[in-house]
Amino acid sequence: MFAERGDYNHAIGEFSRALTLKPDYSEAYYGRGNAYRQKGDYSRAIADFDNALFLKPDNTQAYCGRGNAYCQKRDYDRAIADFDKAIGLKFDDAEAYDDRGITYWCKGDYDRAIADFDRQSR
Repeated sequence: MFAERGDYNHAIGEFSRALTLKPDYSEAYYGRGNAYRQKGDYSRAIADFDNALFLKPDNTQAYCGRGNAYCQKRDYDRAIADFDKAIGLKFDDAEAYDDRGITYWCKGDYDRAIADFDRQSR
């Protein structure tokens, strides 16, 4: 709730408290990772997405979150690998196609970007 209002520091604190009570709470790592990513702290975001994926390896949202953090760090190949993984787990994940398309666009691979944008809009 705090993250939706842009209060990322408060969100991070609440997710951290949840993790002290339940260290294997994958969703809390995912939520805190998103809050860190929104703040621009991409390294901490990636670490939290790593933890979320360790606990729940089929979490397509965590792959997309980590992929977006890598994209924002301009580590496009790692970002694309994460979006590929999300798509492999959930073939019809429009968000993953859109995010991968944006990453291809940032990388300058416009043909692949357009193909992903076309695919996600079906």
